[in-house]
Amino acid sequence: MRGIGLFDSVVGGGFYLDGLPLFGDAASYFGDLQHIEVLKGPQGFLYGGGNLGGSIQFITARPDAEQHFANIRLQVGQQDWQSISTTLNIPIANDWAVRAFAYHQQDDGYLKDENPQRINGLRANNPPDVDATEDSSLRLAIAGTVGNRFSVYSYLCWSDLQTAGHAWVREQTQDVKQFQYKPVVNHSSPSHLNRDTLASTTELKMSFSKVELLSLSSFARTKTQQREDFDMREEFLFDYDKRFQHDILSQELHLKTTTDAPWQWLVGIHYSQAKERERTTTLSYGSTPKIMLNTGTPTADDEQLVFRDPSAYLNKETKRLAAFIKASVDWRAWQVDLGLRLEGWNRFMLNVQDNISGDESGVQRLPYVSVTHTFSDAAKVYLSYTEGYEPGDFNPFNLTGDDSLWWIDADRSAGFELGYQQSWWAGRLVTQLTLFHTDYRNRRFPWTRRSPPNDFEGTVNIGNSVHQGAELALSWQATQHWSISADVGALSAKWRKDFLIHDILNNPQYLGSKTVPNTPKLSGYVRLDYRRPLAVFSFADLVAGVQYNYRAAFWSKGLLQEREIKNPSYQLVDGYLGLEADKWQLVLQAENINNEVYFTDLEQTVNNFDRNPFFISIGKLGQPRLIKLLLSVEF
Repeated sequence: MRGIGLFDSVVGGGFYLDGLPLFGDAASYFGDLQHIEVLKGPQGFLYGGGNLGGSIQFITARPDAEQHFANIRLQVGQQDWQSISTTLNIPIANDWAVRAFAYHQQDDGYLKDENPQRINGLRANNPPDVDATEDSSLRLAIAGTVGNRFSVYSYLCWSDLQTAGHAWVREQTQDVKQFQYKPVVNHSSPSHLNRDTLASTTELKMSFSKVELLSLSSFARTKTQQREDFDMREEFLFDYDKRFQHDILSQELHLKTTTDAPWQWLVGIHYSQAKERERTTTLSYGSTPKIMLNTGTPTADDEQLVFRDPSAYLNKETKRLAAFIKASVDWRAWQVDLGLRLEGWNRFMLNVQDNISGDESGVQRLPYVSVTHTFSDAAKVYLSYTEGYEPGDFNPFNLTGDDSLWWIDADRSAGFELGYQQSWWAGRLVTQLTLFHTDYRNRRFPWTRRSPPNDFEGTVNIGNSVHQGAELALSWQATQHWSISADVGALSAKWRKDFLIHDILNNPQYLGSKTVPNTPKLSGYVRLDYRRPLAVFSFADLVAGVQYNYRAAFWSKGLLQEREIKNPSYQLVDGYLGLEADKWQLVLQAENINNEVYFTDLEQTVNNFDRNPFFISIGKLGQPRLIKLLLSVEF
């Protein structure tokens, strides 16, 4: 978000489900939602650490004590896509209700393993569908009131995701003009990821005459098993076996006013504890030295001989304790919001196999300022200032012989945003122009330095960057049946002028004023929707729409230790056509109608796992054309 976090060492935006941070499970499907909140720019005041560029929050639909209903959604499509989801809401006595949501989806994906012949003439028998996916989730919720003042909302959710790990496509060239874009991933060992999450959230609310006290408690446990073919080849060379467990416990209390007075306030405290257990093992084979050193042709017995080397056995813990306060004042056409969050954090890491550890703490001040002036019911302008940060962390090693891990300082961001919103023609057209400026300091980045005898490969704070840009959004009800929406953003992300780094051979290099990797200068979409009652069947509407998406070219990740490559721009066209009524809908959906071939991310690297190493390009190939049919029925 705002050019922060795209393929970097930190996530640019935080992901939340009803306030519960989503660390390892943001890829899972969330259905039966009330709405999705997207906040751009640093959001440290609202959520604390981990929101350098913005935040995305999924708000679930709550049980409804007023009506009994159920719905079912069925979807089939190309790639043997099959999905089913259902929601059931049941009112029970005394303003209480329960709600259940269940979902299952599976598809074969679009990447294939051809099981090519290896050096010794043998072939693997891997499943042909490399990125086949199976995703299931279940959520059970209850809500109600006790008396006139006390209310409860609580749910338990479970999800299971099975998909490919890092299914990178290899291009045997450095020239993007010669790319083949073949959806082929040939591995000796199929990469896969299994992730299970169990989480619960409970909201307790007590209302008084002028204030409201809210308690939000949550817990989540995510277990992940991941297998990666590190050399990305059909030969048996190196694999990773990764196992993670994430536990996060959080508790928040806040008290806020609920009157119609021109001034409002909110105070609160927040505590969270996140634990992570990682067990990563590197697998090599009897065939590895023969291929790497070119000493002979590996036999089938060589390929079955496996050596296991613990490479990252880590225990991590992060604690955060915060207090925050916010005040809002309305005066005539002005609204002023002032907030401050003080957040203390502690980060601990233990390298189990080397028995070295690190323990660091810090306090972060996160202010929030917003001033809004309303000119009329149709126009307003605002100016805001926010900050964000990512708590410091450790590299899981130390090459100096010390008994503590190498520390990485906290990343920090500070952003100004100026926006103007105007509605026209009785609200049929709404436009918004936003200008932003973000200072990103202590930016961490993967880094390699050759300085014998202590070669360094890890993560470091490499410098500061400045992100500036503009975003224009509009929503227009052009006619009774046609509507248009669009959002276009321009971004300039540059290293500061004094930015100095050392290359892979430890030679000084100035990158000041150069573009930060992985920051497209332009991106956006334009969407056209149509809705009209059918002349023949008046009980249903004809619905149709098309959306054009664009993303400009950008330079890949890697500063000097990897050869940079320019990921080409791409354009996608999506669309839908169908019928909708009060209780049902039947819609044909299409992604990438123009069947554009593209990489969502791309980088060049040295192929170190060949008898004749050379530079290759690797990346995640984008979704080709995909057509699905959706049927939804409400009872």
